Amino acid sequence: MATVIQLKKPFLRAGSRGAFVRELQELLQKYARFVHNRAISPGPIDGVFGPRTQAAVMNFQGQVFLPQMGVVADYTWKALYNRAPVDMPTVSRGSQGELVEQLQLRLKLAGYYRGAIGGHYGQFTYAAVRNFQRDMRLMQDGDVGEKTWYALSKVVMPSSW
Repeated sequence: MATVIQLKKPFLRAGSRGAFVRELQELLQKYARFVHNRAISPGPIDGVFGPRTQAAVMNFQGQVFLPQMGVVADYTWKALYNRAPVDMPTVSRGSQGELVEQLQLRLKLAGYYRGAIGGHYGQFTYAAVRNFQRDMRLMQDGDVGEKTWYALSKVVMPSSW
């Protein structure tokens, strides 16, 4: 039986200080190097949740499909430790909405999608997802589940998005 470890980390926001902020900054720094995205770097590891750390948190949150709130709560901590999105729903043909827009944007940035970012998962999105899955050596089913979301989270998002 596998042991499940619960993360019990504090809520952090601009103005927070201390060891947990230092831990946050170290995790952000490692992730920034992992995905080669300096916008996720918090700057000096000083234990102070200042403007650079807040910007790094927001950029990280966007990278892993979380709302870019600039505060650190459970989902952000989990994503930092997983280096990946957490609890993402499966998106497939016929899906609609903001999550499909994020999918289309990420596929466009990666060079797989050329259509409009309209939030409808149709034939062009399906083809782009399958091509992306093929190139990432994932099962080419056109469904965007955990492994595809993880691979998409490595596509660098411009910090201005």
